[in-house]
Amino acid sequence: MISLPGRLTIAVMMSAFALSACGSDVVIAGNTSANTASGGMGGMGGMGGMGGMGGMVGLPPGPPDDAGPGDGSDVVFVVGNLFVGENNTWQTLGFNIDGKVSTKDATDLCTPNAGGTKSTIYQDGDNGIDNSWGKNLTPLWEQLGAYSIETNSAISKGVSYLLKLTKLGASANYNLLEGKWYLSHELAGGAAPTWGDSDAWKVAVEHLATPSDVESSKFVFPTAYVNDNTWVSGPGGDVVLRLHIGENFVPLRIQKAMISMLLTSDHAAATSGIISGVIDTELFIKQLRQHAGHIDSALCDGGLFDTIADTIRQTSDMMADGSQDPNKTCNGISIGIGFDAKRVKLGGISAPQPVLPDMCGN
Repeated sequence: MISLPGRLTIAVMMSAFALSACGSDVVIAGNTSANTASGGMGGMGGMGGMGGMGGMVGLPPGPPDDAGPGDGSDVVFVVGNLFVGENNTWQTLGFNIDGKVSTKDATDLCTPNAGGTKSTIYQDGDNGIDNSWGKNLTPLWEQLGAYSIETNSAISKGVSYLLKLTKLGASANYNLLEGKWYLSHELAGGAAPTWGDSDAWKVAVEHLATPSDVESSKFVFPTAYVNDNTWVSGPGGDVVLRLHIGENFVPLRIQKAMISMLLTSDHAAATSGIISGVIDTELFIKQLRQHAGHIDSALCDGGLFDTIADTIRQTSDMMADGSQDPNKTCNGISIGIGFDAKRVKLGGISAPQPVLPDMCGN
């Protein structure tokens, strides 16, 4: 087995090769349902057909006409699997964030960062889908033994994400159905997930504005809606995920996030989920640096870390606010992630987890 420092070196070399080789036409090799082997709700099915939510030109459906607000009770869904775009399936994961359908010859986009190339970052996925993270960085994280295997393994053990929908009834259409996003790192009573509707998942206190109030999520989508059983968050919110690397993780804040998922007719589960948004490049590098020593002490080497940081900067494909400006340097990385989910219960609030010190002394 290759040690982590060895894998780091290989990953940096391979990512540099990948960044120089991108830009040619890519063939989708399959869907991401193979990831379910690592745990989670493996039986929920594949993620085919996510791109553009059924041909909506890279966007989910808009609010339904003549639909009223929610008329049911609050429900909670837990993410059972995350799909990150291996094997070039990144092209179907995400939304058209900047409103453009770009090719490697585009002239109306921001300037590549840190020596990046236009052919690497300008080519969009299907229907203008923006997902430079999946295209250019997922291969790097996979070389570190990260992300899909570790993340879905953690989910199978009870570390996942909750999406609470307010007053979801039996109708296929609602206009205004607020959503709240939470992290969960344990079930009530320390139970293991069964993926049944009796599972009670605790909310991580770190995701609450008021530690004693489970309703005070820091990540709220007040203008969400349901159109033909597709729940859409509406624009503008943030969510936080965890990028798992080995036994450790790095916070991953997705700005300007838009989430959608296809509810089953009985509203007991969801498939074809999409989380799309933008990562602030320098914020992510800062967070990665703070956690680097917990991943491996080799990352405390400034030269090695700076090489990785520049590799990350080179994948920036838009501005951090989701816009494009040909007169500015790109400082945001588009991202698209797929998921499926199952209806569960809330199980109270977890005690805060300890804050890890910066092992590299940054």
